[in-house]
Amino acid sequence: MKKLILASAVMLAMTGCFEDNKDDDFSCDVSHTDKMVKIVEKYKGYSWEETSTLKLDEYGYYYEDIVTKETFPSASAAAEACAEARLEASRWHDGSHTYECSGNTVIVYDYSDDGDITERQEEYERLCRESREMYESGAYSNDF
Repeated sequence: MKKLILASAVMLAMTGCFEDNKDDDFSCDVSHTDKMVKIVEKYKGYSWEETSTLKLDEYGYYYEDIVTKETFPSASAAAEACAEARLEASRWHDGSHTYECSGNTVIVYDYSDDGDITERQEEYERLCRESREMYESGAYSNDF
């Protein structure tokens, strides 16, 4: 049993997981490695997941490859989000901002030339704390 507990503690330390308290309605988790950070937030049938991966371009500069996946509880909310993604993608004439819509899910592919995965992790952890506070205060609404 001690080995199992120790192994779990080691795995948690290796993945660098920041997990907010969970209940049936709301959860928000941040996990990371040395080159990737991910946030997953869920609330009453809606989920938002964003993964930022540190990459090196051909000139030796770091950038972040960002994939955002939203799943909606209703087709109408997904259609609205898909229309917004389409509009945003049309503004990026270099084709660097793309999207996919399938069923109730919208996936957006983007990048940031920031290349600072530590700042992204801090941002995601802050977002989880703020969302948890909003949920606990009753200000977090399900507008889908």
